Amino acid sequence: MTKKDERTDIMEDNLEVIYELIKQKGYATTVDISNYLNVSSPNVINMIYRLDESGYLNYEKYRGIRLRV
Repeated sequence: MTKKDERTDIMEDNLEVIYELIKQKGYATTVDISNYLNVSSPNVINMIYRLDESGYLNYEKYRGIRLRV
């Protein structure tokens, strides 16, 4: 595993929030995630891209976030 692929606590926090939002609402948006974690939207978007590259979720701009099973 490369350093880029290592899972961090921040990544896990984001994944947990995404899971909870999807469970509650059926979907998760970057705005929902940033509000829930009290961080800026650009930080959330950067983490979403990182999680997508690492294989934890699928993200398509304007289409949403799907967790990989």
